[in-house]
Amino acid sequence: MSMDFLTFFDDFKITGTGKHAHPRTEADDRDAMHRSSLPCRQLNVLRDFVDGESDSFASEDGPTFLWDAQIEDISSRNDLVAIENSPVAPKDQAHEVMARPIEWYFNGLASVIPTAQRHDIGIEIPNEDMPTYHADSEALAGVRSVVANATASTHWLDAATNLASALGLTAVFLSNVADRNNEGFDFINDLTRTVRIYFDSLARNATPSVAGQALNTLVSSVCNENFMLNPVQMVEILSCTLSYARWDDTRILAFDAIAKADAAVTTFLSTLREHGDQADTNEVDMTEASVLSGLIDHDQTEDLRTHYDHLMLFLRHDLLRLSGDHEAANRVLSDHVGTPPFADVLAARLIHEERWEDLLGFCDTLLAHSPNQQLLLFPMDIAPYGWDSLREGALESLGRREDLRILYRQRIVEAYDADEIFNVHCLKALSADDWPDQVRRIVDEYDDGLDRFTRNMAYEHLLISEHLGEEACRYAENFPKARAKLAKTIAAYQPDTARRIILGPLGLDGSYHGNLPNRREAYRRIVRALTKYASVFTVAEAQQVASRLVERYPSRRLLAEALHAFLE
Repeated sequence: MSMDFLTFFDDFKITGTGKHAHPRTEADDRDAMHRSSLPCRQLNVLRDFVDGESDSFASEDGPTFLWDAQIEDISSRNDLVAIENSPVAPKDQAHEVMARPIEWYFNGLASVIPTAQRHDIGIEIPNEDMPTYHADSEALAGVRSVVANATASTHWLDAATNLASALGLTAVFLSNVADRNNEGFDFINDLTRTVRIYFDSLARNATPSVAGQALNTLVSSVCNENFMLNPVQMVEILSCTLSYARWDDTRILAFDAIAKADAAVTTFLSTLREHGDQADTNEVDMTEASVLSGLIDHDQTEDLRTHYDHLMLFLRHDLLRLSGDHEAANRVLSDHVGTPPFADVLAARLIHEERWEDLLGFCDTLLAHSPNQQLLLFPMDIAPYGWDSLREGALESLGRREDLRILYRQRIVEAYDADEIFNVHCLKALSADDWPDQVRRIVDEYDDGLDRFTRNMAYEHLLISEHLGEEACRYAENFPKARAKLAKTIAAYQPDTARRIILGPLGLDGSYHGNLPNRREAYRRIVRALTKYASVFTVAEAQQVASRLVERYPSRRLLAEALHAFLE
């Protein structure tokens, strides 16, 4: 039933409760005094993305992380079909209905697994012999029946009691099976969502007294070792409190429930540490906590605490946001900018509100203190340089030409991928009459690639487009594999060097010393080399080389056939 923290964000979406209210204005209509002819490529990309995701993290009511507006929609529809005062199974009967198929499941396993051992408290099966759990076994059929009975009724407290029991029993079951295919994991995720939908109806329709008792029952069920060892699942269930935060008469209940969960986790982890310390001094009892302390070391206990606190930040933020305390919620974002995706959401809000000075300062601060922090909510095609792309958009909006020129020069100097060539075009469009000086600065800063280990495609593009023959020669000395690509540029500065580059690898220096391989592949390479030679110099010179080759090897008919285009 465990879930790695990173998988928590696999389908992560930020949701909001309002609509984007700012009318769309073209970039060229804003700050015209700063950007009369300033390119706004990145600025427009960021604006389009944030505006297109207005329901996600740019709504007027601010973003939320764990709240899902679909839950409210579904629960409202369920209210229309719920059977008022429909009987709910008594707690003992519900437990019996849920437990019986589980008991049958384990009895069935024990009958076919030789290593299974029966004890007074149950059946013990070694992990390596435990077969993979499959939903088709219907071990959780009783849980499904009890949940269906509870969610169809408006006996809120009785239904909540059975739903909490269903969550707890399912967690215990999954902690004792081999859920290698995650079928049990999928089941408890669906069950958790069902409980959240029901508690949304409960918070909206039940009296505050009943709503408080129901939430207290749920939190008590969650505060056990099966959930506290799995903070992701625990926090997901505690997200039921978000429905309470939206109503004045139940809001305090949500915060009380979170405080209760915090206290339970603190007590549980403290007990683990104490028993771990006792184990180190051989003062061990046989309580459940002592058994767990033998399985979880001190570092893992601290990791659990950190993991729980991290996830609870998202829940606390959403509670404040849905309670209407946007100032406090914004402080949570700004106080934890080192925690993705808080920083991403704060940046999106600044973009949405056109606060470009603030965005620039925010990006500069973050890049100075956490240069490797990743963007989670802005995809690569929107922000290929991460936070530096957001900074680029802010600079464009503010008309900071010199800062942009410095940014593009740095990117060109540090580039290596062909996808980064666009920075050359951006810098050229920005520079106008200053372009020659920008080219010279790049050449000086790059220093022919000395002490660098990888070719720079953006710099090679600059050498070719600006016909920098001398610089291309020096660059090719450091990166020999770039010689063929730069041959035409080099030819304008050192023609003989370019000739050697094109013809040398094939031994075609004009006279060809040595024995020419008598193979078709060798002839095809010669044809390609001569084609390149003709494009750099002249067709006539390429024909002269081809003629000398044929004259030197008059008996090689295939060679003459391969070079016929140069001999006509």
